[in-house]
Parts: sequence; structure tokens; C-alpha cells
Amino acid sequence: MFLKQYSLTWLLASILGICCLLSVLYVACSHSDEKLSDKVVARYQNTYLYADEVVASIPLSLSKEDSLANVNRYIKKWLRAQAIREAAEERIRNLDDRIKYQMKDTEDKLIMTELGEWLFSEELNDVVTYQEIYDYYQQHKTRFISKANNYCFFYVSTLAANRAQIVPLMKSENQRSINQLIEWSNKNAVEYRLDSSYVTDSEIERIGKGFYGNIKKANKGVVYTYSQEVEGNTFHQFFKLVDLVKKGEQLPLVSRKEQIGARIISQRKYRLLKQFESRLIEDAEESDKIHVYQDE
Repeated sequence: MFLKQYSLTWLLASILGICCLLSVLYVACSHSDEKLSDKVVARYQNTYLYADEVVASIPLSLSKEDSLANVNRYIKKWLRAQAIREAAEERIRNLDDRIKYQMKDTEDKLIMTELGEWLFSEELNDVVTYQEIYDYYQQHKTRFISKANNYCFFYVSTLAANRAQIVPLMKSENQRSINQLIEWSNKNAVEYRLDSSYVTDSEIERIGKGFYGNIKKANKGVVYTYSQEVEGNTFHQFFKLVDLVKKGEQLPLVSRKEQIGARIISQRKYRLLKQFESRLIEDAEESDKIHVYQDE
């Protein structure tokens, strides 16, 4: 069976119905793929599209209507591809050779990608220390200049109006208090942000609905409370601006730790791959596997 919920009989009948090649096609579910390969769905000059190729293009999860649309799209795409191929063959010399060598280049790149993934799983050290991140940040400070205003803030939105408990915890600079607020928010908040990440204008504007005044001009360290009515529900919101980095200012290290860590890992991967390639070539030369023929 090619679709979980539909029989092969229906699918092939639909294909040929769309193409108007046959009025009805009946193929039992027990028919083999060899039978499918005999059924012509479309033709362009002397090139034929067979039912098995069309069937293979249909994802199993599609509904009946989506499957029909997918079949129609595939046939149109196939016909368009044949017309393009014909036009290219008429106009471009040695087209097959050009395509063959480009496919070989693509194949080589895919093989290198697969080998790289294996190499990284075997030899890559993916632990990045804070010292490495700090050193990278210090060495490349000009890369971390803010291109727009960046905000770090605490935010909690909840249906539970518990101002007496939330405000003191959010106001506190103590990590224990922040952890208590995170624990409370996990259980009671509809949405919350209680980390050291930085965001741009669009995100802070999104959570500013219902705020009295311009939330981007809030005073740092002050806990603001406001509410918003949505479909009969009152959402109680708590906000504290922790930090603001204006356009052109230096972004703090804490805001770029993950980015720097990922870049360090990327550099390690590049070096590891190049070292591995060099070893392969050296071993091949020592084993007399390599010889470059040059005209005398």
C-alpha cells in the first residue's frame, strides 16, 4: 500500500483520471511495483512518465484532496522539466558532460559532509570554557557593537493576581529569589522571561500592550504592574527593565555567550577537518597513491 488510508486502486485511478489518459484504471492492492512501472501517466516526445514515479512522489501523510493536487503538480513539473531539458540540449554543447561533472562535484561535497559529521562525532571537543568565551570576546570587541537598542528584562504574565508575592521576588537581585520566581512562574504563569538574554524593539513592544506609557522608556530596576483584558480574561503582567544597550554601544558578554560558543565550535570543526584532510593527503603521498601527470 502506498497510502495509509487509501488503496492503490484509488490512487492509480486518480492519476490517470487527472491526466485524461484512461477513463478508469483498476489496480488491486496486491499488484506489484512492476505493474506500476508499466502504466504510462504522461509523455513528452519520446520520453514517458510512469505511474510508479508519480506514486513515489506522494507523501504518505497527505489527505485525498492534497494527494490529487500533489499528483497534478508533479505531472506539470515533470512536463516542464522535459521542455527545459529539450531546449537546453538544443542550445548547449556537451550538456550531458557538463551536468555529469557538476553532479560529481556535488557528490564529492556530500561525501565530505558525511565524513565531517563522522569525524566530529569521533574527535571533536564540544566543551567550551568560560575563559575561551571571555578571551574571544576581548579579542573581537568590535564585532559586538549593538546595531539597534537591545533590552534585557524580566517579565511575567499570569491569570493569578499575586502581586504581594511576585513584586518582591522580581525586585530582588538575589539569584535565590529569581530561582523562586522561576519556579512560581513554571506553575502559574501564562508567559514569562526571567533570563539574561537581550532582545530588540519588536519583542519588548509585543509585551508592552496594556503598559501605561512607553515600556521602552521604563526605569531600570523598577517593577511595573499592569493588566490586559483578552476574551474576558484578565492577564496580570509584571515587568522590570534589567538593562538597556543603546545602538552603537558595546553588547555585554552575557548577551553573546551562546553565539561566541557556537563560533568557537565552528572554528574547531574547520580546523579539525583541514587537519584530517592534510593527514589523508600526506598518508596517500607516503603510500605512493598520488601522482600528478604534467607535460614535460
